[in-house]
Amino acid sequence: MSKAYDPVEWCFLEEMMIRLGFAPAWVEKIMRCVSSVRYSFSLNGELVVNISPNRGLRKGDPLSPYFFVLCAHGLSSALISLENRRLLSGVRIASSCPPISHLFFADDSLLFFRATLEDCMMVRNCLELYERASGQLINFEKSSLSFSSNTNEQVCDQIKSALAIPSSAGIQGWGNKFFSAGGKETLIKSVLQAIPTYAMSYFRIPKSICEEIERECANFWWGKEEGRRRLHWKKWRDLCKPKCQGVWRIITKPGSLVARVLKARSLLEKGLCWKVGDGSKIPTFGEHWIPGTRDCVSPPPESEHFARVSTLLDRESWNEPLIHNLFPPHLVKDILAIPLSQSQKEDFRFWSYDPKGKYSVSDGYKVAIGFFDSPPSCSSNHSIEWWRFIWSLSIPPKHTHRYSIGGVIRNHEGQPVLVFRNKTEKPSSVLYAELLAILKRLNMFSTHNLRLHHISSDSLLTLQEVLLEEENFSYAGALTLDIRRLLALQGSPTLSHAWRSANCVAYAIASFASSSHSPFV
Repeated sequence: MSKAYDPVEWCFLEEMMIRLGFAPAWVEKIMRCVSSVRYSFSLNGELVVNISPNRGLRKGDPLSPYFFVLCAHGLSSALISLENRRLLSGVRIASSCPPISHLFFADDSLLFFRATLEDCMMVRNCLELYERASGQLINFEKSSLSFSSNTNEQVCDQIKSALAIPSSAGIQGWGNKFFSAGGKETLIKSVLQAIPTYAMSYFRIPKSICEEIERECANFWWGKEEGRRRLHWKKWRDLCKPKCQGVWRIITKPGSLVARVLKARSLLEKGLCWKVGDGSKIPTFGEHWIPGTRDCVSPPPESEHFARVSTLLDRESWNEPLIHNLFPPHLVKDILAIPLSQSQKEDFRFWSYDPKGKYSVSDGYKVAIGFFDSPPSCSSNHSIEWWRFIWSLSIPPKHTHRYSIGGVIRNHEGQPVLVFRNKTEKPSSVLYAELLAILKRLNMFSTHNLRLHHISSDSLLTLQEVLLEEENFSYAGALTLDIRRLLALQGSPTLSHAWRSANCVAYAIASFASSSHSPFV
């Protein structure tokens, strides 16, 4: 878009809000905010000329980006209408994927259509209609066309002529001899490597295109001299090592466009894990649903009767005898440790490499380079020798699979009436162990019809997880939902944080938890 905010017609914005179902009173208030803008000019230190515009959105106004998105929705609706009437064909990357005719990102747009003059004219007419209605203008000088390799050259020329889009000179016109090494690095990181990022977040880019992008970056880095490229003194792969080596809306919104596109290509399978609700959607064998292991379980001979995880449940708990018969001993404990939430019965998948189960580009990159499989910090000979030295020290045995928690239950006068301690085998995190201990005590209070007035904990992270209603798709999030449900049944008792120094009794009880088999004293 050319000057995205300035030319927006107010009448178009108002009509878009009405068509989208906004209440008339709300639309009226919004239009008052939009139309109340006034502009003045400073001349010799004095404000002169008060101008009242009749179109445009204010730059810097926090509402303006939302108004712009509403306007862009008009163009999106027009393109979808052409698709529904089969006047325009989008692109499919696989037969099971939905067609895509457009993708919008801020004021940049990607339009996909068949390389035919008919589709080209439909797109051009749609853009002209949007320009007349909204007041916005398409910046054809900054636009570019890209064709598939099997497109006829004559057809390419016809489409270029019809859309009046000039050919792009690419990075050859940047004049890299005027840039320092730091300037080249900034341009490569901020521009060249950023351009394909949006497309790569949706599509698996062919290896040939990735190699071509790397080739262009390398040629720009090393420069050209009189039309000939200079000698490349180092492999591009070595230059691009991460510095640490010297160097999922998608999952929670399975009906979204990007989720449906990625589902057909199975791009995120390596880092995904099923969270067990009722188990009806999860295959027992061949899928990753057991925390603590990345391997899919091979089915035993009698597995045809237990195709879904739901068959392993006995009402609202695990069927322990059945699990002992079907799975090897090292997996039985892991399965029985999976909490079955009373508040969340739906099966869904979460990102197993994040404490809150949310996917991030950073984690995706680490999975791609095998960071979680073999940490790069331990790859060098120096690091290996260092870890050998650490583990050979004469210190108490290393305990990595047990976590102990202690607590005190007091009456209304503050006098202790019961102390408890819990041992959790192989907790996925400290947060998980703390939440599990609170949930067990709340269940105890609910079972015996006891009233709870106040909870105090020295784990600030645990209290924040319960009090701040942030999305957590991991098993810790399921425990949090159950805790909130039980707190509501208790009449919403207060929660507070206590420093470790003020919680020494519970800390001492936790320290001695491993020496006793009884949870209560």
